[in-house]
Amino acid sequence: MTDLDFGGKKIRFEKRGDRMWVSLTDMAKATGKLVSGYMRNKDTKEFLTEMEVTMQIRIVTSTLGGQYTPADERGTWAIEEVAIDFAAWCNVKFRVWVSQQIRTLMTEGTVSIATPAPIDRIADCANPWKQLYEKEFCDRVFGWFGAAFYWKYAYCDLTPTEKAKIDSLNPPVKGIRSFKIHQYLTPETRDRLVPYLIHLAGVVDGAASREHFILGYERRFGGHDQKRIPGFDK
Repeated sequence: MTDLDFGGKKIRFEKRGDRMWVSLTDMAKATGKLVSGYMRNKDTKEFLTEMEVTMQIRIVTSTLGGQYTPADERGTWAIEEVAIDFAAWCNVKFRVWVSQQIRTLMTEGTVSIATPAPIDRIADCANPWKQLYEKEFCDRVFGWFGAAFYWKYAYCDLTPTEKAKIDSLNPPVKGIRSFKIHQYLTPETRDRLVPYLIHLAGVVDGAASREHFILGYERRFGGHDQKRIPGFDK
């Protein structure tokens, strides 16, 4: 069992076989939420039902306290997929942090105890993913989609005016632009896109594969209408 610190609150993680289990009770305390509130949510009920049908394993357990129950085992626990969904229900920054800890624990067995990284900085530089994900994030999404990831998922919501400005300042030449899209977005556009980019980063971070990402994206954003930014469709 591994205890990690989030904002001064302890959260228990435990690897059981090939699954990572996380204490939802600890997660709720760390974010001021209630596990019962999550469980009553209509989307949660549908999600848990589908997970149980698909995986055919127990995905949530609850152990009441008592003199014969070790303290480390008490509370409500869930497998990693449910823990990530619960973290997203709490708040998006927490979701990204939980996803990072689970992936590190599953691959390396240990994780450094530190405060959550400031994910809200991802859109404050020319490469919006640089602060947290420059290599790891880009290696993953380029492996899944190639450079098309950025125009297909990151900047698909630009307005016609914003697209026109990019075409003027950073025109495609033979289908290729000289600079990243983000370098030519106005501060107002960046501010508008930041919440979406943060959610998108969380979906990427919690996905184990390209297919897993697509399913997570559809669940989070209701599908994708395949909008394209001219010059990024090669």
